Amino acid sequence: MREHRPQRSPADGRGGAATLARRPEVVSDIPAAVLLVDRETGTVVHASDQARELAPDIDLPAPVTSWTHAAHLCDERGIPLAEATSPLQRVSAGETVQGEPVVSAHPDAPPRTLVATGFPLDEIDELADRALLALFPLDLAGVEQLPDPTGLAWLRERAVSATDVSFTISDARQPDSPLVWVNPAFTRTTGYAFDEAVGRNCRFLQGPDTDPEAVATIRRATEAGEAVNVTLLNYRRDGTGFWNELTLTPVFEADGTLAHYIGVQADVTDRVRAEQERERAYEAERTARAEADDARQKLHRLAEATQLVSDSLDVGVALQRLAGLCVPDLADWCVVDLVESTEPMRVRRVAMSHGEDDTSLELERLLQQRAGQRHGPIQRVLERPEPLLLRDLTPEEIEALITGGDAAELAERLGGHTALLVPLEARRTLIGVLTLVLADAERDLGEDDINLVSDLAARAALAVDNARLYTREHTVAETLQHSLLPDLATDGVPGVDVCARYHASGSGLEVGGDWYDLLVLPDGAVGLSIGDVMGHDLRAATAMGQLRSLLRAQAWQHQDPGEVLTRTDRLMQGLEVATLATAWFARLEGLHDEGPATLRYADAGHLPPVLRTPEGTTSFLEEASAVLLGSPLDAERPEATVDLPSGALLLLYTDGLIERRGASLAEGLDWLRDEVAGLPGQPGCEELTSHLLATVSDEALVDDVALLALRLH
Repeated sequence: MREHRPQRSPADGRGGAATLARRPEVVSDIPAAVLLVDRETGTVVHASDQARELAPDIDLPAPVTSWTHAAHLCDERGIPLAEATSPLQRVSAGETVQGEPVVSAHPDAPPRTLVATGFPLDEIDELADRALLALFPLDLAGVEQLPDPTGLAWLRERAVSATDVSFTISDARQPDSPLVWVNPAFTRTTGYAFDEAVGRNCRFLQGPDTDPEAVATIRRATEAGEAVNVTLLNYRRDGTGFWNELTLTPVFEADGTLAHYIGVQADVTDRVRAEQERERAYEAERTARAEADDARQKLHRLAEATQLVSDSLDVGVALQRLAGLCVPDLADWCVVDLVESTEPMRVRRVAMSHGEDDTSLELERLLQQRAGQRHGPIQRVLERPEPLLLRDLTPEEIEALITGGDAAELAERLGGHTALLVPLEARRTLIGVLTLVLADAERDLGEDDINLVSDLAARAALAVDNARLYTREHTVAETLQHSLLPDLATDGVPGVDVCARYHASGSGLEVGGDWYDLLVLPDGAVGLSIGDVMGHDLRAATAMGQLRSLLRAQAWQHQDPGEVLTRTDRLMQGLEVATLATAWFARLEGLHDEGPATLRYADAGHLPPVLRTPEGTTSFLEEASAVLLGSPLDAERPEATVDLPSGALLLLYTDGLIERRGASLAEGLDWLRDEVAGLPGQPGCEELTSHLLATVSDEALVDDVALLALRLH
């Protein structure tokens, strides 16, 4: 008696019908093409349906040379097979062909690489004069063509490994169609030796988890004498399972009698395992789809809330938006209290929202209350900052949530049975409490709701804290702006109209690294400068003030604009004032001489100023350009000279004026030139700068804008 071991899944090595019962869909796109060759006559006497597709225009029986020609078989190099090299000819001569690559190069179809395997059937008495040849499709998807000789060697190795498949022949004329022959690959795959398999119907490979539908498909086809291709679960001799891709091809005698079935079997367990893994992953994904959708909706809501609350730098507006987000989706009414002092703990109600419009007047009265102490649930959250969920609220508890002189009346009007209080914390600091109340008895708050509100409160608290920080830095930055930039009202120059403007972008502080300057030098010349320190924060503003002072000092001592920028650059790097900065410096000379004044300038990576002549023509001062201040280059900077007649208008600016989202720098420069040229008459400095800032909306600004305009009398 043969020992029967526990069944194991070919996919994971463990038993269980639940894993093995379902039939996978792994049938090959092109099953093997099977031929029977009469060795005595050298003719092909039988071809499977797949083989007939290779040579559809030839009738059987046919000489093997004719069939080879009709199938357009070539070697790997595309050379038609000669008689001596044809697998059919060699099999007909009694040779064995094992894994030889050939190509079917039909002129009306894409070439197909096939693997030929064949052998004489000497061991079968009734087929002793026959030979079997099978042509397997070789999958070369994703494989690049390799050069000779390496490519051909690789192709042959791949062909040999691809044909380690089992062949069986059963006698359809005997009762129960027993096997009459199996090849050695069958024994290697199944564990059954030749003598153990021959004489038995191949159903001995089936087991308890073999799909009955697959077995029924085989039975219907063999009873009808038809070819069949199916994948089913079979079992080896040791009881382990494997997935078998089986192709059965009927062989008929000359009088049409079904004589044999040729079986080609391939172990496709690895393919089934991969498919089962994909299906398990898909099932897991489908199971988690609802959770993923919920999480996506939550993230979407949080993202919208974050954007809405963060859009305002006004604390009151931000918290009122927070209250509005909670009603009516999460609560029937909501209040927000903000900590005003910690010793003693005092809070101020800054926002409240309710789903009913007719309560708006009462709610507005609550928002007018002065800061005071809170008692009850709010006090508990202030003392122990963590979410607090209260159910079955009493009228007194509702009054404690509302507070104020009209608390009792409003408590009765608003109602409530469940309340959730969540602390507003940012940067480890408690800044307030968010209170949600449900008045509808059919509504409730679950764990997911609590987590959502907690996340929402955390984001809102951070936005509020950012708004507070912005307000403080805004004040400091505004002070810096007035202290670091010159007052042109007191630093004016006779004979020259001057106007300067500084406009902060909506996304930053009042001042960043942009700066401008104007000063009268000891020799009577006027120094003009503009620049931009990289960055947009208080550090950039501080560096801007230091850089402006350094440039002023150098301009006071030296008369060459290129030398002024060079020495300023060296000092800036030596003192580590800033990392990188652009700068443009010029000396306006000869203001009180007859004829035009002279402008000598040098440029350290800054945008070129615009010059408008009295006739209205415009040009950019693009000469003397060099690298930014703070760059590794240590070379003298060039300078250029231009004459400025009476009535000339000069505009210095920083990049915030011309930078636009979605537009190139060249487009911005073209726009600026058109705007300056388009002003009618003889525009003044105030008119020019006001026009430019009015043309650019605050929403379009991506950076601060500094402008310095100068017009000669």
